[in-house]
Amino acid sequence: MNRKNIIIYSILFLIILLGFCLRIFNLGENDFREDGYQVISAAASFAQEHTFQPYDWLTQKPCRDINCKPYTRAWPHTILVALSFKIFGISEWSARLLSVFFGTLLIIIIYWVSNGLLKNKYLALISAYLASISPFFINLSRYTRMYVLFLPVFLAGAYLIYQGLLGETKIKIKPKKLQKLYNNFFNFNYPKLILGILVLYISYELHIITLIFGITLLIFCIYLYFTKKEKKYLVPIISAFLIILTLLIAKIFFHLDFFYSDFININKSPRYDYSRLMLDFPYPYLITLILLVAGIMIHYLQNKKLGPEIFYLLSAPLVGLAFFIYFGARYVSQVYISNYIPIITILIVFCGYAIIKNI
Repeated sequence: MNRKNIIIYSILFLIILLGFCLRIFNLGENDFREDGYQVISAAASFAQEHTFQPYDWLTQKPCRDINCKPYTRAWPHTILVALSFKIFGISEWSARLLSVFFGTLLIIIIYWVSNGLLKNKYLALISAYLASISPFFINLSRYTRMYVLFLPVFLAGAYLIYQGLLGETKIKIKPKKLQKLYNNFFNFNYPKLILGILVLYISYELHIITLIFGITLLIFCIYLYFTKKEKKYLVPIISAFLIILTLLIAKIFFHLDFFYSDFININKSPRYDYSRLMLDFPYPYLITLILLVAGIMIHYLQNKKLGPEIFYLLSAPLVGLAFFIYFGARYVSQVYISNYIPIITILIVFCGYAIIKNI
């Protein structure tokens, strides 16, 4: 390892350490809040009897009453909290320790994704630093909910899918016609693609808003097809439309709801507050918006194109934002768009760099 990399990784270590300290300081001081009670109740039951039933704190056993409903939402998170209870006992501190770990891991994942997409370790360090001191990320890392686990898992899965779609897997096939068919239509980076799908499945188990990312992937594949002129992107595009058609038929003719209709509605009053919630760090909303628009425009004018990495970073939060503004049947909350805020963090750093280098 050369001197430059030693310095970079030393700075990254200090950033990670800073983020960890900000997240773990006085971790057990505050009381549980909101849906955190349901998580610790199910985790306490799972730690004792491997069941997601609510925990009866009086009898110190899982509830057996017929009215007690199991809490299976984001079950991977509940199992990990239960593991913490097994090791450290049940307390505010042990319930949140998992959040601190994954909140710190998010800093590392943001560095990895930023460096991979922007090809610049200094910008990746700045992205990681902003993540380490972000009040929103720190707050999530001190909260007994699945969101801080959801964020790094979603971001890692999205990046692996990106690598899978743009990469290749060299395979020798006979006869030549099959080789040509594979090269033209099926040559993706399958290890990354399969791993990305598995990681995104875990992301889906943590929160169903992962499904919105499917729209982003469809748009991205259409973009790649028209910009790269490669026939292989027709395969995911056609597959996506066939899946949508199948789900529509199942909904209309068999009344099977795979669209989670309870979460979808046409909002008569668009919820523009989501744009403010997505762009309120590290600068006030309007400054962040101007910075993003100016940076993207400068980059486009210089290169005459966005490039797949910037289009990918830009399309994901835009699709998520459009969904929750116009179609999301939920009350306005920053946690519903939380998986896009790490992406916005990387974009802000990129746009700031694009502006500064042209001053």
